Amino acid sequence: MTSSRSALLQAAVDVFTERGYEAATVAEIAERAGVTTGALYSHFHGKLDLLLQSLGLRSMEGLAEGSLSGAAWARPSSVATVVAHQMATAPAPETTLLLDVIVAARRDPKLAATLRRLLALKISEFVAATERSIDAGTISPGLSTDDLARFMTMVAFGNMVLAVMGERLPPERAFVEVMGQLLFGADGAAESGPTDILAGVALAASTSRQSRASFEQAVAAASDAGHSLRRIAQAAGVSHEHVRRIVVNRVAPTG
Repeated sequence: MTSSRSALLQAAVDVFTERGYEAATVAEIAERAGVTTGALYSHFHGKLDLLLQSLGLRSMEGLAEGSLSGAAWARPSSVATVVAHQMATAPAPETTLLLDVIVAARRDPKLAATLRRLLALKISEFVAATERSIDAGTISPGLSTDDLARFMTMVAFGNMVLAVMGERLPPERAFVEVMGQLLFGADGAAESGPTDILAGVALAASTSRQSRASFEQAVAAASDAGHSLRRIAQAAGVSHEHVRRIVVNRVAPTG
């Protein structure tokens, strides 16, 4: 069961890379994986589901789950360097397939709506990860957490565009300087002491209500679209119970 799923995911990446998202067919992917079309549909809803799960939206997810987590974020002096290294690294060739989906979404309202919901979830996930880092005292950004998340998402997409065009990315040292300013205020002082850390906590308090509202709206949109609470929780990196409370509170009568 697991091997068939893995084979389908790899076949999907191969076929999408060779033919592009719109030209690829479910039948071709199933044949490449050595399974029937029926077996494919027992694992995935269709072509879009295959693409999103095979890529995992790594272009944005990597920033949220990789850049804003791990032991390196316990040391303020290394934060900008860790993030800059990831941003200065060219994406895997298959990751740029997300650009194909964006182009296709211009002609497919249903696909566009799906991408908007996924993007909203990823931005909310990034906001939550940023706030955890602020609470831990490892960053004190000069932007609101929502603005920072959107800026980083924009950079991730720009990274893909440059890769597709065969253009070089800015050097890592340039990203280190930029990220120092973004993550530690205008002076980029990653090691300037507790004052900046307290400023970061104050900023987190002032923006937390906005970010929570954004996250809850994204969860509600995913629920309205028919996604299960389990899958929403997995996408957002929170507990199933947390998602359930958001959905229940949203539909609970106020009077």
